[in-house]
Amino acid sequence: MTNASQSKRWRILRCCLLGAAVVLTLIAAFYTEESWRGKRAWENCKRALEAKGIKTHQEADIPLPPVPDDQNVFAVPEMRQWFLEKGPTVLSERLADIADISEGADTKHPATRVVVAEVAFSQPGSNSPAGFTVLSYGDPKAGAEVVKLIKDAVGPYFTDPWGFLHLVRRPEEIQPARILLQCQTPPSAKELEQFLTNDFFPLAVKEHDETVRIESSSKTSYTVTTEVPGTAAEVLARIAVLEPQFTVMRQAFQRPYVRILGADEKRLAGFVNLARVLGAQAQCHLILGQPDEALRDLTLIKDLCRLVEDPPGSKSGTVAMLIRATVTAIDIDAIADGLSRHAWSEPQLAALQDQLKNINFVSDMKQDMLTGPARVSDFYPKATAFNLGELYYGGFLWPSNAWTSLKANFIGHLIPRGWVYQNMVQLANGYTALGESSDSAGQIVYPKKADAAGILSKSHPSIFNYVARMSIPNYGHTCRNIAKTQTQVHEDLIACALERYRLAHNAFPETLDALVPQYLAQVPRDIIGGQPLHYRRADDGKFLLYSVGWNETDDGGKPGSDDDWLWDDSRR
Repeated sequence: MTNASQSKRWRILRCCLLGAAVVLTLIAAFYTEESWRGKRAWENCKRALEAKGIKTHQEADIPLPPVPDDQNVFAVPEMRQWFLEKGPTVLSERLADIADISEGADTKHPATRVVVAEVAFSQPGSNSPAGFTVLSYGDPKAGAEVVKLIKDAVGPYFTDPWGFLHLVRRPEEIQPARILLQCQTPPSAKELEQFLTNDFFPLAVKEHDETVRIESSSKTSYTVTTEVPGTAAEVLARIAVLEPQFTVMRQAFQRPYVRILGADEKRLAGFVNLARVLGAQAQCHLILGQPDEALRDLTLIKDLCRLVEDPPGSKSGTVAMLIRATVTAIDIDAIADGLSRHAWSEPQLAALQDQLKNINFVSDMKQDMLTGPARVSDFYPKATAFNLGELYYGGFLWPSNAWTSLKANFIGHLIPRGWVYQNMVQLANGYTALGESSDSAGQIVYPKKADAAGILSKSHPSIFNYVARMSIPNYGHTCRNIAKTQTQVHEDLIACALERYRLAHNAFPETLDALVPQYLAQVPRDIIGGQPLHYRRADDGKFLLYSVGWNETDDGGKPGSDDDWLWDDSRR
């Protein structure tokens, strides 16, 4: 090899090394600069938040003072086993069996399809078959009359927390409604379905498409059937297997304190399913004329919420709040079910009001959002490369195999820490904006502010807002759901007072002011805007009570619309 070729090769090698050094220097400068920019942005954000009085660091949990075992719910061995220890328990196994109530294809207790109506069509003026009720297909009132005929045929019923229909009558006791609709041209099955759906679906829930079927039996007649998983008595018999566990819970909740023992952690799984079973049992008791037993069930649902209450700032605060809201929704639906049947007595109504009056999800939500920056500050700086790769690459999707796990780690190592800080800024500001969208003292929620806080979902995606874009819109939706649940709590509270007034005066009052002070200390206002809830007494001995809802517009309390959030016993 000549000296010239050696020299040329060395020059090439030096150029490559120099180029590599330049590239590495640029990469190092890029990472240094991005980390500096991100950290500076986060420090500026923290100063701005702290100037508003918002904490940006997680405070250490203050140990709660010990309580005697005989005053602690979790000192009961069964309560500790069911709700603190891992692994299957008698409670979880029995709940799993009973949860088959919600399964349409339950092999142990198969649902029965019941004929609830026979619908025929004929020309106007033609002779009608014996036993048929004749209606005009074009009459605007025909749909409501069809519903009445079907409900009369079915008899007392309720829709359980899973959305399935349960009756008092056995299937063989039901005599289907026989309806003759007069029209020039018989509609198709699809057209008849559209005619019946809006009015017939109070008897079922729309999510379960197969609950109600409309099938052609001839060219001019149809059969309407509904799926019935079991009668109220059958449901009670199936749930009875849990009565020993319910008895232990009721006795345990006589104790004033709920303290975690040692290093145990709460098992939040299963709470909602347990509440659904209790809610279904309460509805069965109500429809069978057993309101005392129903009140015991609803009291136990309320007590269960004590198990998922966390101190302010808790890391599981959001999850616990959502579980309490879901469980509370089951509770208030069952209360409303009893109210629409006039099943509750005066003492029972007063007891239900005591359970409802201290529920304050608006305050819980505001506290949770305003502690969001502290949770962000605590979690993200400690996040590992795998955590970061999972968040950025997987979009919070847990890697399902070794290859995706490897990619998540690889992406995580490439992400500059400055980008993490930039996302922390977006998240902290988003939480703060959501926190400012409600006033816990005045029990008011401002939908426009909450929607504006979630506007990040519509912004252009970038490496600086990736995590925030996924999280903040979900919390915006949470604000709406929490506001609606709290509104329903207030409406149930007022409805209980209205029923107490009706029992005393044999009629509902002209205005809600008549409820104060004998039946209510004060009338809750609409948490959307803070104005009075809309109320009017109807001529049919019922009433309409509603909030203007998330759109902040009075749409007249139209049933079936989600624009107004209404308590209307005619819908049940």
